[in-house]
Amino acid sequence: MSAADSRDETTITAHFIRQNDILTVLEIIEDPIYLTEPELISKSFQPDPNPMSPVGPPCVAGYEGVPEGKVPHFLPGTNPAIDELTKLYGIPREATLGGAETMYPEYRKKIRDRFARPEKCTQNCGAPAAPPAPTTR
Repeated sequence: MSAADSRDETTITAHFIRQNDILTVLEIIEDPIYLTEPELISKSFQPDPNPMSPVGPPCVAGYEGVPEGKVPHFLPGTNPAIDELTKLYGIPREATLGGAETMYPEYRKKIRDRFARPEKCTQNCGAPAAPPAPTTR
């Protein structure tokens, strides 16, 4: 979750902690609708004694394979890959949606009867299928 995803019920508290040359930023995000417990994000920064060098010319928009004015998307309920993860690993969908409860070992007991262990993978585990070999004459 980021500040861009926040709603009016969301509370974000930021703490800036400096110790010598290290600055740590700690954000605590609380959202009663989307989060079951507060989310903590921390990042630490240290000054770089070397000045920044120019990166180059600014970005120039180019053709990215989508006609102007079109946004690739799936309407609600029409995404064919929505359950790809759950089918691949035999995990109930509610477990993949997350929440604080799902990160603790006790959650395994709750989904034990709905979890179907997939067959042991021996080759190309999780990778797309290899393309067919070219034919020779």
